[in-house]
Amino acid sequence: MNYGWIEGSPDFKAEAAKLYRREVNPDHILQTNGCTGANLNATWPRSSPATM
Repeated sequence: MNYGWIEGSPDFKAEAAKLYRREVNPDHILQTNGCTGANLNATWPRSSPATM
């Protein structure tokens, strides 16, 4: 048993890239383990002291 791909499955990222109307590099897709991780990644930079 292992935790899988730390940076996300390359196959998943390649398929997700196909969903965009323009060409997207799969390496630019950030895969998270659910909404909590995605929301944290989206809000963290805005709440850090450096941006306030």
